[in-house]
Amino acid sequence: MEDPALQMELRSVLTSAIDDLRDGHCISFLLHDVEVCRIKRDLALLRVKVGTVKSRVHRARCSCEGRLAGYMTGEFGGRPDDSASSS
Repeated sequence: MEDPALQMELRSVLTSAIDDLRDGHCISFLLHDVEVCRIKRDLALLRVKVGTVKSRVHRARCSCEGRLAGYMTGEFGGRPDDSASSS
């Protein structure tokens, strides 16, 4: 996306999606995908099993992807309907 306004709006949707994640999922997701930590470091910080971190990261990704997909299709009312502008 080259449009700064759309980039800002998309960032807002993603931030909102991350904020809405359950605490364990949010922390695991942010450590693993945003801070680019590795599983071993995540385990040390979170004091949970490998499967728990992987599961939380997967669920967080799915949740964020769902929100972004909903935004892109206009399902959640975040993105203006293109057909409305042509009327």
